[in-house]
Amino acid sequence: LGQPARAGRVQADRIAEAFALAATAADDSDAPTPDLLRPNRRLVILSDFLTDPAWVQALLARAGALGVRGVLMQVLDPDEENFPYSGAVVFRSLSGRVRHDSRDAAGLRQAYLTRLAERRDWLRAQADGAGWHFGHHSTDHAPAVALGWLYRVLGG
Repeated sequence: LGQPARAGRVQADRIAEAFALAATAADDSDAPTPDLLRPNRRLVILSDFLTDPAWVQALLARAGALGVRGVLMQVLDPDEENFPYSGAVVFRSLSGRVRHDSRDAAGLRQAYLTRLAERRDWLRAQADGAGWHFGHHSTDHAPAVALGWLYRVLGG
């Protein structure tokens, strides 16, 4: 978030405030740019990774050159994980820029789930290839589960 790393509760409050005040990107992409990386740091990227993932490769390539290690953590809502929709549904991105009207959402379920699995496999392969970790978390589980895993893989 463009802030120096600090310890303690105040830093957690600063990070939470920065997240809350961050503007939504007009193109639905809030991907970090590789030029923000600093040598020999650890980085955790929390995302749904549902937009164009090309930025992941660029970021991991730059991270490797700088000795940056980290984690890609895919965070999804149970509805994004299971696609329980049926009938006529309008799907839209957070910004509203991307929109899809479906008259038979249930007919999209298998293709969506297949692509989601393929994306997760691709992310895992990208992370592995860069010496990073990949994890996923569903928002219907306690955040402590994901945070505990992150702590362990980051060598806490």
